Amino acid sequence: DNLRDAATIKDVKPDPGVRPRFAREFGDFCDAWSWGGRRVIIFIDDLDRCRPESVVTVLESINFLTTAGDCIIVLGMARNQVTHCVGLGFKEIALAEAAYEGGGNTEQEKAVARFKYGTFYIKKLVNIVAPLPKTTSEQRRRVLELKAAEILRKEEEEQAVERLWRVRLWESLAQTGRMTAKIAPVLLLLVAFVSSVVVGYRKGVIQPLASFQKSSNADSQFLFTTACCLSERFWQTASLPASGHQARRFEA
Repeated sequence: DNLRDAATIKDVKPDPGVRPRFAREFGDFCDAWSWGGRRVIIFIDDLDRCRPESVVTVLESINFLTTAGDCIIVLGMARNQVTHCVGLGFKEIALAEAAYEGGGNTEQEKAVARFKYGTFYIKKLVNIVAPLPKTTSEQRRRVLELKAAEILRKEEEEQAVERLWRVRLWESLAQTGRMTAKIAPVLLLLVAFVSSVVVGYRKGVIQPLASFQKSSNADSQFLFTTACCLSERFWQTASLPASGHQARRFEA
């Protein structure tokens, strides 16, 4: 309700019960997750890219989380930059300590005092420091060569897939052509038969089957017998596999 009624994050009223409740729930979560030897690990990277006040806020939150639950927090940061940010965030305390020791009169002394305070702050917060080794020119060249080889390998794989697709396409077209050549004679016979029957009916030479018994026209009877013979030969041919591209010839 507090967040819903607020116009901006600055309008959110502080709730004194939030931190204890969150600490209790976060601790329960870490305990439940740690069953079976597991641990809650939180990664925070590029901390040195934040503003000094944001860096201090994040570090304070890290300190709160580590005390609330059994977890591990991994920080990725440039330590010197974060140290300066911490010193700027607590510059009043750092300068007060420097003045107490009789220093902090010049800008350099003030900067040294802030950096000293930031170093002490981070040392108490961070338990294990694992600095990354600096790479040599040979190592950087090796990384670039491996990256270039990986890019070339991916390009070759894409080209191989494209070539394979083309080969399969041509094989499919060739197979379709071979099948068409096999059934072409049968299709031609079918077209010729249907065309002859249609033309015969239109010219009145071929009559329906019922009228042949009553008709005494010898030519019509002959054409009907020829059509039946062609039909029988056609179906016999269609049931046989075609050989090559040669078309069978039929004798009347």
